[in-house]
Amino acid sequence: MRRICMLLFSVFTCFVLVAWPQAGPRTTKVAPRDSAEPAVLTTEYFGRWYLDFTIQLYTSPASTDVVTCEGDWVVADPVSGYTETSVGVAAVSGSTATCTAVIPYLWELTSTSDTVVIGYKVAINHVYSSGGAVEAKPSRETDHTIGTFPVPPPTTQSVTSVTVRL
Repeated sequence: MRRICMLLFSVFTCFVLVAWPQAGPRTTKVAPRDSAEPAVLTTEYFGRWYLDFTIQLYTSPASTDVVTCEGDWVVADPVSGYTETSVGVAAVSGSTATCTAVIPYLWELTSTSDTVVIGYKVAINHVYSSGGAVEAKPSRETDHTIGTFPVPPPTTQSVTSVTVRL
């Protein structure tokens, strides 16, 4: 009986060590593009990054207008870089609109000191019909860079709040 228990324990332990998904950063070796280049160690950074917008509307949108927010994340890495974009549609209440842009990301980075530059654009889009097609054209918009941030630890949910006048 004891041998059977030890055998089952060994099989279970082997399964857990080999097949169980690991939490935290995963390090993988990326094959070089050119055989003359050495292999590069990378670490996976993954999670969700939210940009929560509060938009103070100084220009009243028409009833057919749509207020949107866009977030842009640019990651610089010595070997690879990533650009992520997300667009959200705002809920308007009086002279305030709220909107969220979110990216689920997976970045394989070679440096632990990589940074993310975050920018945004908010717009009031005039929606109209032209030749049977519905189109939107910004009637008012603004865009800015929020700043540079360190890449968050893996499995992180990051929230950056932005207040904008439009």
